[in-house]
Amino acid sequence: WGPGHCRMPGSNCKAQLIVRDRFTIHGMWPSNHSDPQPDTCINDRNAKGRSLDPTMLPVELKNNLKRSWPSYTSPDPEIFWKSEWVKHGTCSFNKFNQIKYFYQAFNNWNGMGLYDLLKSEGIVPGASQTAPNTYEKIKFIEAIKRHHFRDQVTVIPNFYCNKGTKKGTYDLREIRMCMDNNGFEYMNCTGTSKDLVETCGSKIDWYA
Repeated sequence: WGPGHCRMPGSNCKAQLIVRDRFTIHGMWPSNHSDPQPDTCINDRNAKGRSLDPTMLPVELKNNLKRSWPSYTSPDPEIFWKSEWVKHGTCSFNKFNQIKYFYQAFNNWNGMGLYDLLKSEGIVPGASQTAPNTYEKIKFIEAIKRHHFRDQVTVIPNFYCNKGTKKGTYDLREIRMCMDNNGFEYMNCTGTSKDLVETCGSKIDWYA
């Protein structure tokens, strides 16, 4: 959630780049259930894919990524895409080449339709940047499961927040979904990795 991400100290966001009418992609990260997590997986086998060449991405895909995967610090989102590819995408090179990786990320984002899904359930950010709407975290979970998982108990997203301005409050920053290593089936985010430890409480402030 751009406004939440940009409320973090040191985020260096440009105000004119912050998207407030949809969730956007942070990344698609190959992960383990326990640490250490894969990072910058460059070796002789995937050397050809070590850096991203955006000119190789189809025009339609690039246009879709500009909407779904913008940068909040630069008007050129390709810088962000390159960084995410080198750090994370290279670790899935045995499954996804560069084009497939970005197609998969966009298709997952597009299929989830998270902002509109929550809006249809009456869950929306506050009317201003200083007055959030506050919801029980379970309301987010129930809405997502109702629309996508037919109330499967096992498929629950992870929530990440900034510490709020008042003690015991939490400011929504990210909603993360876990998938199998083929990138198609959602699964519960379980494990001992620090990346799976949520940082939100039972109530979440959602700022515009």
